[in-house]
Amino acid sequence: MTSLIFVNRLFTLNFGLFIVIMGFLGSIMQVFILTTVPDYRKTPCTFYFIIAAIHECGQFITAYIPRVVAAFLNIDLTRISVVWCKLRYVCLATFSAIPLTCECLATIDQYLVTSQKVRHRQLSNMKNAYRVSLSAVIIWWLHGTLWLYFQDMSPITGVCIYTNTASFIYTVAFICIILCGMHIAIMIIFGILAYRNIKKPAALARLHADRQLIIIVFTQVLLTFVGLIPYTVYSVYALITIDIQKNVDQIAKEALAANITYFFGSVTYGERFQNATLQEIDAQDPTTGHTTLYSAARSGNEEAVSYLTEQGAEADLLQRTKSTALHGASFYGHAGVIRLLLESGASYAVINCYSNVPEKEAANSAVKEIFEELKTSPFVQAAANNINWFKERKNGWGKHIDEEYYSQRQTLLHCASKKGYEDLVRLIV
Repeated sequence: MTSLIFVNRLFTLNFGLFIVIMGFLGSIMQVFILTTVPDYRKTPCTFYFIIAAIHECGQFITAYIPRVVAAFLNIDLTRISVVWCKLRYVCLATFSAIPLTCECLATIDQYLVTSQKVRHRQLSNMKNAYRVSLSAVIIWWLHGTLWLYFQDMSPITGVCIYTNTASFIYTVAFICIILCGMHIAIMIIFGILAYRNIKKPAALARLHADRQLIIIVFTQVLLTFVGLIPYTVYSVYALITIDIQKNVDQIAKEALAANITYFFGSVTYGERFQNATLQEIDAQDPTTGHTTLYSAARSGNEEAVSYLTEQGAEADLLQRTKSTALHGASFYGHAGVIRLLLESGASYAVINCYSNVPEKEAANSAVKEIFEELKTSPFVQAAANNINWFKERKNGWGKHIDEEYYSQRQTLLHCASKKGYEDLVRLIV
């Protein structure tokens, strides 16, 4: 028995300390990266990851650091303070649930943004993300207060224990059914649905979007399986054997098993974030295909869009769903951005994987009016390579050949040449 206690303490000091350092620093780095890049704060999926990473820091502080400290200094704070005895379990229940819920929400968001139905894709927005994440945080914190009643310090042994058998049974059910079962099921279901969505457009295979999305979604599912299943199995075992009399050696063995599975659960809260280093103005994120211009257009940042287009950013680059910056601005209803993009030479005729041109995804009447207004311009028609439009008006647009359009002062020939529209160049010349 003495050797098992020593092994248990040694395991906590070595593996536990490693988990605390790597996990805690990793979570802090995730919070720092995700909150300092503006585009990440404006994307629902990564916003959910910000909430998850913040609570993961709390998970390491309340779940793992106290165990390492107790093994290192031989001081268990739950034996000293009844307040910490209760509060620690409140934090454990809450900090373990919120990150998993946010990961489920991120998976659901991936399903929404890859849906072929416009109504579904419009549900993926920051307003809904704020509402859902705030609701989840409030619900789980309220739920965590149950452990203020479930836990108390034993007047006989001075150990922090469950107040009754029912509270222990509920805790095991919470771990097995909600933490493990429910969250894994949601991630698998919506991960598969998202995978089916991105498999429908054949052109997406060329962008490897399906492979990258599956890696992100199912890696987290795998981490959840690996991390939670062992501790869940041990919890079920502990519940089944709760009324069985055990000798000292058996108790030591179970304490070691509990400690190993407990620390192993930390892999659930692992790395999930891939950061793309943008080295040039048209560089694309390897996962989403987003460019800086696309992100700025989608968020409605007119100042950034104006600057990027003036610097030569390519407005017609395709992201994961074959949408352009114009699609993003139209979908989110940014009429001012639509005008800036069309006047800089963006094509209104690009069709995404949902068979929609940007105008078809217009979120409001203001966006539609901008399209209708600017589509009367020869420059906008040249940017879209609409040769038929010019042929039908062969006597009405000739005077515009040398005209310099909008703030960037491009001519029709400039626009057609830059985009490689050879037939249109011949027609103009």
